[in-house]
Amino acid sequence: APGSAALTRGPPPVFGPPAIALAVRSDRKRGAWLGTRQLGGGLAAMVVIALPWHLSSLLHYGPAFFDQYLGTMVIGRIGASVEGHNGDLLTYVAFIRDQFFPWVYAIPFALLLFARDRWRARDGSWLLVVFPAIVFILYTLVQTKLVWYILPVYPALAVLVAALLIKAVGGDRFALASVGLAVVASIVSVPAALDASPPLLVLMLIGISALLLTRVGALKGA
Repeated sequence: APGSAALTRGPPPVFGPPAIALAVRSDRKRGAWLGTRQLGGGLAAMVVIALPWHLSSLLHYGPAFFDQYLGTMVIGRIGASVEGHNGDLLTYVAFIRDQFFPWVYAIPFALLLFARDRWRARDGSWLLVVFPAIVFILYTLVQTKLVWYILPVYPALAVLVAALLIKAVGGDRFALASVGLAVVASIVSVPAALDASPPLLVLMLIGISALLLTRVGALKGA
């Protein structure tokens, strides 16, 4: 995947494997994975896929290739906004709010739940938190802002929120309260970038509230 991404999107995807490696290295028992054949094989596959085109372009265009490829498309986008795609430190927060609605309001609670479970277990993978955090921070620092730059964070966010919902259905009181608060926040804070759909939001509120009340009733009866 990184090799194909390097061919279609240029050098930035190459930073994916180091970010994953750093995330895996943060795990207590999984750090040894960094020295396994899987990692070396993956990096080798990336080189085999991406290197031929880069070499042929360098041979054809000479130094001008790197001037455009690295100077303009990479370094230029880091230091200054390109084609009017500018923003500030909260730009990607707004993007996630719009693109991940309504689940965005559950993210803080999902992170707290994840940290609580990792702390209690004294073990477990931090990959779901470390990798998207690295991607988010790096692209927040880049001056050119595009919504698709942070697409890699969404799978991890989806898994975190799904874990929160599963915990809520299972009767975890913190998760139940968290989902309830997230539902209320999503109802009263519809992003300005979205067209409000009151019937849909009301149905969502009724459905999730019914689920929460059912679980609360089951807990009281237990």
